[in-house]
Amino acid sequence: MLAELTKYAIWCTSPLGMWVLLTLLAFTLCVRRPKTRAFLCVLAQLQLLAFSTPWVADRLFQQLEQEAAQLQAAKPLKGPVMAIVVLGGGVDGRYAGVREQGDLTDSGDRMLEGARLYRRGVSARVVASGGKFGNDPNKGTEAAAMQSILQDLGVPPHNVLMDEQSRTTLENARYTRELLGPGQHSIALVTSAYHLPRAVRLFEQAGFDVYPVLCDVRVLPEHKQLWEELPRHESLQRSTLAIKEWLGGLQLRVSDWYLKF
Repeated sequence: MLAELTKYAIWCTSPLGMWVLLTLLAFTLCVRRPKTRAFLCVLAQLQLLAFSTPWVADRLFQQLEQEAAQLQAAKPLKGPVMAIVVLGGGVDGRYAGVREQGDLTDSGDRMLEGARLYRRGVSARVVASGGKFGNDPNKGTEAAAMQSILQDLGVPPHNVLMDEQSRTTLENARYTRELLGPGQHSIALVTSAYHLPRAVRLFEQAGFDVYPVLCDVRVLPEHKQLWEELPRHESLQRSTLAIKEWLGGLQLRVSDWYLKF
């Protein structure tokens, strides 16, 4: 239940969610205040427009990816670890009667990087971490789809431990802890660069010795033409992901501050 509520809260703070909420607010609570209604409507449009521009989206995203690169450089993966932990989000679960296995998403590089590390001999164990939302019996878990794809990439199924329960990054850390057992285990944590800073903090809080491994870097130092800077849906999606991570990071910092007092 908490995971579902978290997803709704994230949607409400997304640019599209804010657009809906501000618009509804303008035409419900402020009907008799034309100036306030106009202000809310304009604000709804402007924030949606701003977060849809590549310039804004890339800068929000780039700060997360730069932080991820710094984390990886500060603690490079040089030797074997107990497990390679590949977080969900890179694959959509299988649907019975529609497709035989899961489909890779925009974050599918997570599967590729996990398989590369396995073939390099970083660890003989790969943890595929990802459950599913809802009770649709036709949809499989992310972890099951990840295992199938990892097998195609050269990782034998018996070398893959599956966490099929987690639906958030916090749950990824908790259920991985249950799979690997007590003790401070060293892990290579594989996830998208934008997601890595928050994931590292959560896994460290769970007691792991984390070696960050970034992949799926999306913001590149390239020169863009003017038409490429116009608002587009890809930028809106990128802004939404970045805002989610910024809010998640803020929540962790607030929690740390609260525990100190």
